[in-house]
Amino acid sequence: MNDRNDIASRIMVALDYPDAAAAESLIASLQGVPCYLKVGMQLFYAAGPHFVHGLKERGYRVFLDVKMHDIPNTVKGGAESVTRLGVDMFNVHAAGGKAMMERRWKASTRRWPEAAERSRSSSP
Repeated sequence: MNDRNDIASRIMVALDYPDAAAAESLIASLQGVPCYLKVGMQLFYAAGPHFVHGLKERGYRVFLDVKMHDIPNTVKGGAESVTRLGVDMFNVHAAGGKAMMERRWKASTRRWPEAAERSRSSSP
């Protein structure tokens, strides 16, 4: 990887727009730049999973910033859904408690078993 791509791969660009059409000009200007794109709650609710699929098809890494926080089983289902989308990262509010966090972990490690292995090997 060249220096420009190495640097770009560490950058996350926030797509803080109300809909896909509004975000498209920024996305077009980033064509070929291997950065992360952050899709927030407003954009995700407006544009939906299809929008995230489109970003992945264009080669972007995606951080889905939806701040999951609900009862444990609902967060587990949400985690399973977003991991099937192929997002590279998503967030969960720890205020939901230990049970919610554990269910989220179990749901997402089915898709990302290497993350589960890293966690087990680095635990005290």
